[in-house]
Amino acid sequence: MKPFVAIAFAAAIAIGGCSSATLSTAPPAPTSSPSTLSIETQRIEAQAGIAVAQGIQVASLFTAVLEQLPLGGGTLPNGKCKNGVESTIQVLNPEQLQVTIDAFYDPACKTRFIHASVKTTYFPSGTLEIDGTSTAYNTRGRALTFATFTSNGMVASTGVQLTTNGTVSKSRSGPAQLSFGLTCTWSSQNDCGFGGVIAASPDRSLGVSATLDGFTGSGAASGTASVTAYAGKLKLKQGSGNAWIVSGAKPVASPTGTFEENVDAKSLTTTGKLNLTDAAANARVTLDFATRTGISNGKVQSVAPASPYSSFGTDATGTGAIAYSSGPGDRIVFFVIVPTP
Repeated sequence: MKPFVAIAFAAAIAIGGCSSATLSTAPPAPTSSPSTLSIETQRIEAQAGIAVAQGIQVASLFTAVLEQLPLGGGTLPNGKCKNGVESTIQVLNPEQLQVTIDAFYDPACKTRFIHASVKTTYFPSGTLEIDGTSTAYNTRGRALTFATFTSNGMVASTGVQLTTNGTVSKSRSGPAQLSFGLTCTWSSQNDCGFGGVIAASPDRSLGVSATLDGFTGSGAASGTASVTAYAGKLKLKQGSGNAWIVSGAKPVASPTGTFEENVDAKSLTTTGKLNLTDAAANARVTLDFATRTGISNGKVQSVAPASPYSSFGTDATGTGAIAYSSGPGDRIVFFVIVPTP
């Protein structure tokens, strides 16, 4: 479970002390002249794709975790390693459970990836409350991100709706770098809306709002996604239904498209592909994603004429790089593209 990466959007902040990454091979320079996609456009479109890919995984894994909670009784996990996951559930009282989940990079549970501690309260009326924290680690065992989150919703015979608010910090007691919201409905078709804002400077923020339709918590699925990116002095608020609204500036990108995914609920792993097109910007973004390996085969292309412009990728904790068709490349830290000063 990793809600802290749900909507990490572009932030022009240099995050010190993080491991660097080697730039992926730059794609061939486009043959069209003059260039139709600026570096800024390439950066924004790539970041929008990364945000949607992470949102798909968060929604899917959150679904997988919810489906495994014994809200109506059942066998409790005993903390033993199974499929790269260790989980325990302690019954605090008839209405409250304390859930601990450790997901590992390897099936033998040797190298920790995510640690989450969650308290759930489920009332007979159907009200569900979740409070938790989570920490992400790199493969060397270093803790990189710390998140806190609170969820409130209803469980009914027709489905579940749950709204989550949270923050992400670079240190356990440090200030929030990211504020986010996620509202999902699980019924005949699973739908989510999410949004997030990162303060890039005292008078400028970067943010994203998006919708996901058709994701799953187990097995294969395909669906649609749309995202709107913003830059300015932004505020985030919950809208109607599943929507989250970013206000304070005009959109700078609005790609839409499709995704395919496969979710292994037992190992809490999601893999998939994403294809987004931003007609107004003449740009297309494609990428592969996987919970324990990150973003791979990321590409930004122009639509007409079809020409390659950028390649990008990250590891599972969001450390990586983007290479542009011209000019210097940028680092990616915590799934956020950090422009070179």
